[in-house]
Amino acid sequence: MVYSRASVRLPNFLFTRVRHFHCSQTVFKKPNLNSVKFPFLKDKSPIIQAYQSDEKLPFNAMRDILKVPVVTPESLDRVSFAWLDYFAENDELNLQNHIKSETPEQFWMKTIRVAISDQQIMPQIVGFIRRNLKKKSFHVPESIGEIMVSSLIYSGHYKHAFNVYKDLLSYKESVNWNLILDVCLVLPDGSPLRVFETIHRDRNEGLYLKIISHLQRLKLKEQYIHSWNNKLVLLGDFPKDSSAPMNPVFNSMVETNNFRSFENCLKHMVRHLKREDIPHWLDDETSKYIAMCVKNAKDPASKVSHFISLYTPGSFKAQFFATLLHQTKIPSKKIMKLVSRAKIPENDTAIIEGKCKRLADSDPQAFWAYTDKNVEQLPPLKISIQILSLYLQNSDKLINAMNFAKDLILKYPEYTFKLARAFIMGVTNKAIETNHLAHHQLIAEFENFLRKEKLMSDEIENYLVFSELKLRHFESALMRIERLLAKPNAIIERGTIENTGRILSKNSRKLPRTFTAHGESQDHYIMRLILRMNNKCDEVSPQTWNVFLKQIIKNFDHTEVEKFCLEVIDCVKSQTELNFNSANAGHPLRLIFDDKLITSIMLHGLKDPLEPWSGLATLSKLQAKGVYIPMNLMKKRIIEVFRTSGLPNSDKKKVNSKVFITSNLGIDLILQKINEIEQSMSGTEQRV
Repeated sequence: MVYSRASVRLPNFLFTRVRHFHCSQTVFKKPNLNSVKFPFLKDKSPIIQAYQSDEKLPFNAMRDILKVPVVTPESLDRVSFAWLDYFAENDELNLQNHIKSETPEQFWMKTIRVAISDQQIMPQIVGFIRRNLKKKSFHVPESIGEIMVSSLIYSGHYKHAFNVYKDLLSYKESVNWNLILDVCLVLPDGSPLRVFETIHRDRNEGLYLKIISHLQRLKLKEQYIHSWNNKLVLLGDFPKDSSAPMNPVFNSMVETNNFRSFENCLKHMVRHLKREDIPHWLDDETSKYIAMCVKNAKDPASKVSHFISLYTPGSFKAQFFATLLHQTKIPSKKIMKLVSRAKIPENDTAIIEGKCKRLADSDPQAFWAYTDKNVEQLPPLKISIQILSLYLQNSDKLINAMNFAKDLILKYPEYTFKLARAFIMGVTNKAIETNHLAHHQLIAEFENFLRKEKLMSDEIENYLVFSELKLRHFESALMRIERLLAKPNAIIERGTIENTGRILSKNSRKLPRTFTAHGESQDHYIMRLILRMNNKCDEVSPQTWNVFLKQIIKNFDHTEVEKFCLEVIDCVKSQTELNFNSANAGHPLRLIFDDKLITSIMLHGLKDPLEPWSGLATLSKLQAKGVYIPMNLMKKRIIEVFRTSGLPNSDKKKVNSKVFITSNLGIDLILQKINEIEQSMSGTEQRV
């Protein structure tokens, strides 16, 4: 320890008043630091906002960050006396009694203030803490070292702060660096950061991830975090095993167009990696950011040569060069030479994809010629779908797209579904975009081809249904659905059911009457159709049923609402093993009948002037079927309605437009019904 050499003499310090230091007072000279300086934070508001406990009081780092309370001089004198008495008599039992006279936390926080204010007693207190930190009898807080170092920095005692760090924290495995860093950042000058630099250099373990992640949690400005990132990298403090942990910062640099900072960071990292003889560690995601940097450079060819010279071609994967082929104007020959040096085969899927995209953008005729000539050499699926999507982007090439898809399907029948899906949805989107009926005819021709080759499947039929729905060909879509329903073993996918319900509900008035039963409304037919389709589906998501039931409440009377709710429960039970408590948040019935839907069902019943309690009766039936009903919430909501309608100055017209309840109609009867129904549901008599 290196502290003041003055000895501790009891008579001189027993009645000493405690001195308080302002954070701007600098007692010792600043440490002699190297030229690399951590960035000073000008805007303190994010830290203040994160820590300030009372907005009415001025922000104080000791109180708000370190949680060291402000205390009276008299109470500090008592703690100071306890320590002086201990150092004079070495009576541990007496010191323990002093600690017990207050809470241990209060005693040690006051001890920190005593140590900061009286530099002659500080060495003895620090030595005691170091020796007795793990003794339970003294209740020393685990974080006392960090708080003491931070407090000394706050008080301007920079040299003492570093010495206390050496004594209490240099050997500690897990240090809470956030406390020390936050105090250094929030103070009004840069001197505290110089202390943190000294501590950082003394600490052998890397602090990069701890510092950067903490700055991100504080939501400091991106440019400021970039500056910290580069300073740490310059000092060699960054993950050496992979660049993956640094990708969030790299992504931020690229998104904010801070390419200069990004390049400097990579340059300094390479210097340290080569010096320490560490293998190149470029992550695939990092390579993507380098490609974006090359793309945005004024001279992409020179920029890629610069990065290749830093990392060698073998550090980059095929996707990196494919991005250069597609998104830059670097000559293809130059890129392919780099591909060869990286020992990547020219027929790699990503490389072929990059070539095709470059040709499609720069020379469409060459692209069509290339794909027609080399269709036999193309990889079977991924690149084929990519090329097919490029065809589909051009309305004049949709016939080419269909022929291309046919050729690939005949060559690779096992990929029929994925290629057919890509073609159907691509042409559908183009038809919506251009409002061109001929595009729909292409889908029909493609469907005939699949049927002729006996390659049609229920999965493809589902996408044809979706295509018809998106194109507003409702009669054709319903005919396809009815055909699927008529097939014994047909499969209707969950997405088809969800899209059918969503699109048809919005266009119910446009549905042809040919499918509805006599006297049946379109809305009623849609809901019946959804229930029938569900029988052909392995599973419909609870969220889908939730949306459908809310739609039913809007369009049907309460008797129909109750009927549909019970049918949905039966459908779900027939498909899912419901062997755990229905009150569980993940239970399918709880997800379907959430609090909002249950409240809507109850309030929907109030619209019946003859039986306004019918909603509660429905909830009773739902609970009997296994649905969790939060009765306290229901009682609270319905009583809120009654109170609103019973106020003398309330707008009864507004209330009664939603609920047929007034202050003199049925309230007592409703309350009686609530208790009767709740009693039948819970088995115990409760009164409102």
